[in-house]
Amino acid sequence: MRSSIESSHGDKVLGFLGSLPPCEVALEACSSSHCWGREIERLGRRVRLTSPNCVKPFVKRGKSDATTRAIF
Repeated sequence: MRSSIESSHGDKVLGFLGSLPPCEVALEACSSSHCWGREIERLGRRVRLTSPNCVKPFVKRGKSDATTRAIF
């Protein structure tokens, strides 16, 4: 089984982040965020993990994991 980072979507995300100038990337802390964070740090970016409680106010239009999966 391939990890989420090895998927074509993961390749696109890492490609996009790799094309940006050095920046800080904030991720919602979840089961895969540490793995994603390590990959993003390898690109020379600073990664910050944020508690889901702090992210919730920024979620718009009823987004959830289920609706996000449906998009992809």
